[in-house]
Amino acid sequence: MRPHLLPIALTLGVLFLIAGTERAAAQAYPFKEGIAAATKKAQDTLAKDAILVGAGTVGNLDFSGINLTFDLQSGNATAWVYLFYSPSLQKSLPIAVIKLLVIYQAVGIGEIPLPIPDGLTDTLNIDGQAANSNQMVKRLETDTAYQRFRQELPGAKPNFLSLAELGDFSQLPVDFPLNQPIWSIFFTGEQDSTMSCFVGANTGNAFCRRVSLPTTAVPGSTIPGSDLSLTVLPNPANSSLSVGVRLPDGKSLPADARMGLYNLRGEQVIDLTSTLAGSNGLPLTFPTDALPSGSYYIRLHGQGIQPMTVPVAVGH
Repeated sequence: MRPHLLPIALTLGVLFLIAGTERAAAQAYPFKEGIAAATKKAQDTLAKDAILVGAGTVGNLDFSGINLTFDLQSGNATAWVYLFYSPSLQKSLPIAVIKLLVIYQAVGIGEIPLPIPDGLTDTLNIDGQAANSNQMVKRLETDTAYQRFRQELPGAKPNFLSLAELGDFSQLPVDFPLNQPIWSIFFTGEQDSTMSCFVGANTGNAFCRRVSLPTTAVPGSTIPGSDLSLTVLPNPANSSLSVGVRLPDGKSLPADARMGLYNLRGEQVIDLTSTLAGSNGLPLTFPTDALPSGSYYIRLHGQGIQPMTVPVAVGH
């Protein structure tokens, strides 16, 4: 499986679900608690042979007055999205579940025009010692890189999490047991730092890889972060990606503004600075067809502006 595809379905699924609910206080819950409601919905709407093949959630998102979060201490999330697959139809369907009072409300997202992750056709094994999210966070706390990250950035929140059988092992050490579902937890651009963590659902093995980027935050920024935004379309990208910068009226980008596309190891893949300088915020388009499918992020920073990071997925 390519893990970057799950977060896209997760985000769309959560937004689709929350948009149809009242602004009641949603109750956070661990991953396994929503499986029954999601399975029933999938078997009623997709096919009777629908099986759970993956799951995940967004880590920190405010939408329509509801704060969608994942608690790194309890392992509870405001909403989860469960990905189901029907062997008879050879189709997949994400199901979003939110808990209102004592009722788990499930909504099928429908057919999203996204590439289906390779290999997600087998039933997800959820019997392991770290298969539930509350068990996973306890194992995550044993990783020394994670401990240092939390000490230095206690307010950092993950962007998204997923649980599935991985197919891209490039970020994992050679001795990490791979024949199991693996939790993936991604922090991207939080306080100028990116980190990817993985926890084996069966064995409980935990591993985190942190990438520290140069500090670019400037006290007294002349363009506050709330007045500056990045638009990235389409996301996921296939052959090309368009990036635009929204600027406040009368403002322009500083001369030393820099923007680039980075992979999750913090390596700059494409330098967009020269193109950015000529556009002064207008959308710029660049090819992505030569990039490997995976998770990336666009980063904009410079003197006088607060750094901005936007996760991007490339899928072919």
